[in-house]
Amino acid sequence: MSKAGKRVKSGSGQGGAKWEQPLLAATFDEESWKANVTFVVGEKPEDYTWIDILGATIAAGSRRLFSVISKEQLEAEVKELGNPKGKKPKEVPQHFEVCEPCKIHLDNGEEIPLPLLARLIKFKLLAIKANDLKRRETEKKKDNVTEVRLNV
Repeated sequence: MSKAGKRVKSGSGQGGAKWEQPLLAATFDEESWKANVTFVVGEKPEDYTWIDILGATIAAGSRRLFSVISKEQLEAEVKELGNPKGKKPKEVPQHFEVCEPCKIHLDNGEEIPLPLLARLIKFKLLAIKANDLKRRETEKKKDNVTEVRLNV
């Protein structure tokens, strides 16, 4: 039997995928890294104009401590990382395997089941955290180099 035939679909209540337990056990909030997750949802159609402006401002990089997660963004990432045989980017986020069962649902024209969607969102939040920690480390190294140059 092929590998694909042996896979247990995540989110089906059967559990057992190799990637699932490490993702569930991964710590999001830490003493040295605290997150503030806020949902921005509009009530009226004109609210979405302001939400789009906020999203564009964050995407432009002028608000580097802010991140946006949207349904469209998650679906694009699932399509990119969810094909086990497809070419992956040079650096893939940890726990990217959650995208594989999500892609199956999207390819079938289905909504991603809520338990699986929750795992996908956690994956994305952990990727944001990893990128932020990497950014902080880079800034710290840059500051140390600048400090050494000033002391010389």
